[in-house]
Amino acid sequence: MSITIEDPDFETLLAEVAASAGRNGTDLLVDLLRRERERLDAIESGRLLHRQWTALPMVDDRPIDAILAYDEQGLPC
Repeated sequence: MSITIEDPDFETLLAEVAASAGRNGTDLLVDLLRRERERLDAIESGRLLHRQWTALPMVDDRPIDAILAYDEQGLPC
């Protein structure tokens, strides 16, 4: 696949970043796209975990203060 980007700002920025990183533009863009895909996958994974967590049934509907009201020996206060 071939991509043509005719944007002077893009070309300048790519050249600057590639030169600073000591890499060619193609390798730099592939690496950046992989990192972005990993970032988006992590976000989606977090969203999935949140959906699964909130779908779980309530095990104990007492207020959190009542649940955590135990002393050092694990006995109710």
